[in-house]
Amino acid sequence: MAVWKFQLYPAQPDKIALRFAMDEAAQAFELAVNDALRYPFGFHKVNKICVCLGPSLGIRPHYKEALGVGDVHYADFSFARYMAQSNEERTLELERITKHVFAWLVANFDDANFVLVAARNLGWTEFPLPQVTLPHRKA
Repeated sequence: MAVWKFQLYPAQPDKIALRFAMDEAAQAFELAVNDALRYPFGFHKVNKICVCLGPSLGIRPHYKEALGVGDVHYADFSFARYMAQSNEERTLELERITKHVFAWLVANFDDANFVLVAARNLGWTEFPLPQVTLPHRKA
């Protein structure tokens, strides 16, 4: 049994859900990323990375750490668009989002090399992406 190190979840509760995953495509993608991530990360005191998808109902920081979890908010996500896609298209969208989140972590934290190992293990040869869409951490 693998340590749960990566999770995607909707910003708005009860938007979509299948058990503890958003849907079957997200669950399969999360399992692949979890298998690719090596534990422990060696990243601050973070043991898990969560990606919050979609616009939030309230004010939400782009990144926060609490209780060993690094939480990244990726607001540019449409559940309606996602649900209209095939499972293959959903997986590609989740991969694109995760690459952007991982690239943002590498660009903003000196000790985030764990995502480079995961990218290599996942076969993402085009990683890191040249442009990172998430805002940079304030100094």
